[in-house]
Amino acid sequence: MAAPNPSIDQLRQILGDAETRGLVQLYLEHTAGEIRRLATLPLDRQIMVLHALKGSSAQVGAKLFGAQCKAVEMSLRESQQLLTPDQIENLASEFALASVPFQTWLTES
Repeated sequence: MAAPNPSIDQLRQILGDAETRGLVQLYLEHTAGEIRRLATLPLDRQIMVLHALKGSSAQVGAKLFGAQCKAVEMSLRESQQLLTPDQIENLASEFALASVPFQTWLTES
């Protein structure tokens, strides 16, 4: 099966297939865990986590999810208010959608 996006193709060329699969699996697991953890963090850590998720999402080509992380990060910086449960649920839902092509790629090839 073809890679889910050009970023993964580039990583495969550099790292090889097995390393890229491991990286994608790590991204999926780490991101899901960080989203679950957001509700327990103070504002400065929430901002740091969202910034990191934005960057790691860009690296694997999850551009829409990365853009959402950036928007939420900027909103937190501006409002200086903690994430609401609805915002965290929205991030989790968007990540679930963004992860489908990666999960499919990992299981089908």
